[in-house]
Amino acid sequence: MRIAIFTDTFSPDVNGVANTLENYLTYLEQSEHEYLFITPEKQFSEKTTNQSISHSFISIPFFLYPEYRIHVPKTSQIKTAIKAFQPDIIHVVTPFTIGLYGIKCAKKYNIPLVGSYHTNFDQYLNYYHFQFLSKTIWNYLLKTYQPMDRVFVPSVHTMNLLRTKGFEQLQLWSRGVDTNLFQPIIPNNNVRATYQIHAPYILTYTGRLSSEKNIDRLLALMQSETLKAYDIHWLIVGDGPQKTEMESYGFSNVSYTGFVTKKELAQIYAASDLFVFPSATETFGNVVLEAFASGLPVIGATQGAVNELINDGTRGIACDPDDTEDFVKGISSLLCHPMKRKQMGKNARNFALKKSWNQIFDQLLEDYYMVMYQHYNHTKRA
Repeated sequence: MRIAIFTDTFSPDVNGVANTLENYLTYLEQSEHEYLFITPEKQFSEKTTNQSISHSFISIPFFLYPEYRIHVPKTSQIKTAIKAFQPDIIHVVTPFTIGLYGIKCAKKYNIPLVGSYHTNFDQYLNYYHFQFLSKTIWNYLLKTYQPMDRVFVPSVHTMNLLRTKGFEQLQLWSRGVDTNLFQPIIPNNNVRATYQIHAPYILTYTGRLSSEKNIDRLLALMQSETLKAYDIHWLIVGDGPQKTEMESYGFSNVSYTGFVTKKELAQIYAASDLFVFPSATETFGNVVLEAFASGLPVIGATQGAVNELINDGTRGIACDPDDTEDFVKGISSLLCHPMKRKQMGKNARNFALKKSWNQIFDQLLEDYYMVMYQHYNHTKRA
């Protein structure tokens, strides 16, 4: 199969979409399939003759997510690449400029077209006081995804949300995790020494430090007198616009790691006791699956897709994202009951072991084949 993937975000970007695509690229490199990645930083990355062609082009930051940039693609070069590559299917990953040109190519050359939905930009509006744009955003997204033969979504929660907005041809495309990298025990783990941690408990957050991740709830938890009594050390992994504000509080029991390598992240998870993730805007929650693979129970939100992963308390505890005390109770209940915490950690690890990237991408390719079959059958009948 010859697969063309159009995306406005790709490694070295640090986000869930880029992480998924990085794993997808690794999978495709080991397969017999040919691929063409059309991306912002490395515009053409292809496997036909083991060559890659790189280009750069103009971009501007997206107002809801400044680290995410809107790019102006060199359409003539993309057109030439698509005509030369002759893909069997086009996968549009993002609904912005590069993705839009992917849709145009699929229509022009009658190529089966699939898309994937990754980010609840509409929910971000609530955190940046742009709620008045909600109807406009949904209308735009619905129009963008409407021509696709299939729209892949990462969770049942996201699928149900999109159905209420009028989306059709929805299909589940879950996420995987590297359980060889992320493990409960990592030999020679020096996290405590690196961050000079002497407290008995380590609570970790991983993700963007910004409003839509409910960072204000995290700050409230750091100030909780109840939690202070447990002698906790917080490890905050990631970066973002609220990092400066968080550091300004001067908490002595909080370490900000910034961006870390995957190997370092695996060590941090393995050294931790709980993973705390108050975000209510997730379409899946890749970091939650990483924490699970590391044997960590997750204290997450009842809203969004994280609640789906926590699964009614078998792998963690879901809390009201607007209620600090609810999170405090959830964290306290597991710190006070080590056997319960250990069992949840085992459940989490066992769940993650069933979520290999190879299985996830094998299924995706099967879905591609079905889309191609249906597309060309429909074309013949028409």
